[in-house]
Amino acid sequence: MNGALEASEDGLWKLRFTRDLADPVETVWKTLTEPEHLQNWFPHRIVGVTC
Repeated sequence: MNGALEASEDGLWKLRFTRDLADPVETVWKTLTEPEHLQNWFPHRIVGVTC
């Protein structure tokens, strides 16, 4: 569960966590991008702004 702290070119910092998942990329992407699938994996509603 350790993350890697990385400096960006713009002077900001990023904390990166990498996980190996057993599911195919298509399934993971659908889960992350479609609210009806995300709620089964992550049961909290996420509200935010996309840029």
